[in-house]
Amino acid sequence: MVKVAIVSVCRTPLTKRVKKGKSRVSSQLLISTAVEEALLRTPHISKCMPEDVAVGNVLGGASASVTARTAIVSAFKKASLPPLTPIRLVNRQCASGLQAIVDVSNQISSGQINCGLAVGFESMSYNTMANAFTTPPDIESDNDDDEEDPDELNSSSTEAIMTPMGITSENVAKKYSITREEQDAFAVRSHKRAAAAWTAGKFNYEVVPPPP
Repeated sequence: MVKVAIVSVCRTPLTKRVKKGKSRVSSQLLISTAVEEALLRTPHISKCMPEDVAVGNVLGGASASVTARTAIVSAFKKASLPPLTPIRLVNRQCASGLQAIVDVSNQISSGQINCGLAVGFESMSYNTMANAFTTPPDIESDNDDDEEDPDELNSSSTEAIMTPMGITSENVAKKYSITREEQDAFAVRSHKRAAAAWTAGKFNYEVVPPPP
């Protein structure tokens, strides 16, 4: 089996959704900034052009493909690479970016491609979750729980698909007996480690700020 290696990694910084500054930077600029830098840090990339680009995204909707394609074409041009690589979107909810990485890795290990690019992006400033849990009319219209009908779309089991993540997390905590105290302790430890890493400069190479 072909061994897969990650040769370049970049990301833009995180920021509060409702704050000023970088919170209003467009998704296109965030993507192109990270992708361009990742390509430029790999000088031998011209000898192994990315043959596929997988982009993970959840809330971008129908326009996400245009957003991603525009940004990546721009990044390729700035990196002096021909913008000819096909681009596709991956949506696996909160694991979309990770799924993009897995997809590209699987393509390489199976011999489909030799080099690929995995991207993940989300802008909560422009794509809020205000309408993320709107129940489709077909599900709202019927609550008869007709489980005998194989084509039945309007049942409690189908409606459960719309359960928000806050509720699912409570269900997981209950199932695996994870207490609130354990979660709080884990969160505090995680934030302390992140703050220490920032202070030590361990994210300096990884994080690429977008242009002002």
